[in-house]
Amino acid sequence: MKRTVKIFAPTLKKVEMTKIDPVTQRPQLDSKGKEITEKKEILTGFKAVNVFDVSQTQGKEIVNVRQFVRDDIRDSAGAAQMYRQFSDHLAKKMDVRENAEDFKDKPNVRGYYDREDHAIRINPAIENSTMKFKTLIHEYAHSQLHRMDSPLKDLPREHKEAQAEATAFMVTKYYGMDTEAYSAGYIATWAKDIQLAKQALGEIQKTANNIIREVDHQLNRERIQEATKTQLTIPGMDAAREVAAASTDRDEKPKGQDKSNLNELPKSKSGPELER
Repeated sequence: MKRTVKIFAPTLKKVEMTKIDPVTQRPQLDSKGKEITEKKEILTGFKAVNVFDVSQTQGKEIVNVRQFVRDDIRDSAGAAQMYRQFSDHLAKKMDVRENAEDFKDKPNVRGYYDREDHAIRINPAIENSTMKFKTLIHEYAHSQLHRMDSPLKDLPREHKEAQAEATAFMVTKYYGMDTEAYSAGYIATWAKDIQLAKQALGEIQKTANNIIREVDHQLNRERIQEATKTQLTIPGMDAAREVAAASTDRDEKPKGQDKSNLNELPKSKSGPELER
């Protein structure tokens, strides 16, 4: 006989809140200078609900988003597909281009973020798919951290480069990509002292987490939807969801061009500037 166990579940309530910019941490304003608001769920407390132990359930294992991506990038073809998909996603909200003409005068540059036009340029000469994806994340990090309205836009170049590369390293590492040798050297080149490197790492954690969530959502949406059709079948779960939903409803009452951020290795004796 199956018996339920009681656990504490959160009770949520939707409220109108001022929308905060994820980078500046300041209220977002509309064209008239008024604060933009959005509905958000906030925690109001906890209540006891009945659930079943996992040993009493049937079905496939719960979807592991990160494992989806790690399985896909075990070979270069998977990494290349990941680059194309995320590049296409970014192109829907900003100018992203991969064109040799943009690098005619700087062939050793992997990519750059054009802050004035809010545009990303990727060098098609990059043959390593993992490195190409990392470069895309590096430049996207610049667009999130150092865009025109960011309070971080006027930091010294070495500081901004350390921030962007640290973000790219954290994101690619999360998905099981090995870019440590390149990223460590890149950060060490730009961040001349260890304190700057540590400061950059601390500053970019939130940006890296936001990008990871965006990658998860965009690249795995269809696969997750398919997988969740065969997720765990838990006796009484539908009823529990209805109770939780009803509780939540009761709680809620009606109401000039800047191309300084070049992803380029300064010339040194350590090796070529662009992987071939």
